Amino acid sequence: MPRRAFTLMELLFVVIIVGILVTIALPGFTRTTERAQQRQAWDMLQTIYASEQVFFSVNNKYSGTWSDPLNPDLGDYMDNPNTPATAYTVTATVGPPPTFTATATRNGGQCNTLSMTINQARAMGGPWLTCPMGGL
Repeated sequence: MPRRAFTLMELLFVVIIVGILVTIALPGFTRTTERAQQRQAWDMLQTIYASEQVFFSVNNKYSGTWSDPLNPDLGDYMDNPNTPATAYTVTATVGPPPTFTATATRNGGQCNTLSMTINQARAMGGPWLTCPMGGL
């Protein structure tokens, strides 16, 4: 009984087909990953908005911080969103009373350094919202 094995030509065809499939799938995967990061940041900004509104109703001012030991902060209403696992950085600033702005800035990916914001009027904006790879 002769032993059968794959020929070099058969292996070459398989490698070429797998390469073509990866080339087709990779942009879709990248786009989906970027959309997921954008959506996660969007949701975090919505959470910050809600926490700021609760904080304002209790303290009659906005906090804008998560861990300032001298002032009451949002730490009582939500966890700090800047955990090592996130692909974006969140900051919140308090402007002239009674205003605040929370910003999520992308770290890496196709939309690197782009940001989106939300304010006390729940107005969303920023270039990350219109990033071609994101697209909420």
